[in-house]
Amino acid sequence: MAALSSVRPRPSSWAGALLITGLLAGGCSAAGPASPPGGAEKATESRSTAAERPRLPAGTHRLTVRGQPSLLLVPERSNGRLVVYAHGAGQTVDQLLAVGDRGRSDLVAGLVEAGYTVAASDAHGDAWGNDISVADYQALVALAREETATSTVFLIGESMGGLPAARLTAPGVLDDVRALAGVYPVCDVSSMLTAFGPSIQAAGGSAPQALLDELSPVDLDGSVPLIAWASDQDTLVAKVRNAAVCAQQVREGGGTAVLVDTIGEHGDASNFRLDQIQAFFDAATED
Repeated sequence: MAALSSVRPRPSSWAGALLITGLLAGGCSAAGPASPPGGAEKATESRSTAAERPRLPAGTHRLTVRGQPSLLLVPERSNGRLVVYAHGAGQTVDQLLAVGDRGRSDLVAGLVEAGYTVAASDAHGDAWGNDISVADYQALVALAREETATSTVFLIGESMGGLPAARLTAPGVLDDVRALAGVYPVCDVSSMLTAFGPSIQAAGGSAPQALLDELSPVDLDGSVPLIAWASDQDTLVAKVRNAAVCAQQVREGGGTAVLVDTIGEHGDASNFRLDQIQAFFDAATED
């Protein structure tokens, strides 16, 4: 059963900085999309039971889902939409509420103020999109939908988080996914071997080559529209091998892909564009 606690924010707390990014730790093969985690820890009561009790109030809610620290940021007035934010390597959900994050705080605070519920999970650490991390996000979405009465799902994958976010768009993994947003996303795990070889190998568990084969690049079929921000000056996550590859796959699959050129190194604030992401999510909702 998922553990749940709540912290009611001060009225101005959404304007404060909220840092979200990364997914960290792991140890399983990435072969094939994860199936719904039916045998895993149950996140909530049955839907019929959940419908009989109040939903979570507005505020910051700390949870444990499949043994992973998780957060739900619930708005004062919900628009019924759920944003799942998959963060980058080396980070945890505690940073969702951190200050001084070079753009993330305005992005997340703006989404919450616009009525989005935002969900994040540690998702087994530097998992690089493996099956365990995908199952963690599936369980988080199931819990968030029951606790907040959200339905449509929007995905944001920052850096390494681009891998699990992309996998969550695959048919049968999640219902009603409307759009995928990548913030300098990793789309080809092999492009990160020089900088993160040991953690990628650990994420692959007993079959690290399977993770490389499946996620070099991660598959996108064009069924979910994509917007991505990336800079040619990024020396950590090369745009040409990652964001550009994801965009090309979506277009080749007959889908919509928007690739926004940004400036500066990895983490530059120019990659966090609240106005653009809101407009893209709105358009995806209308389709």
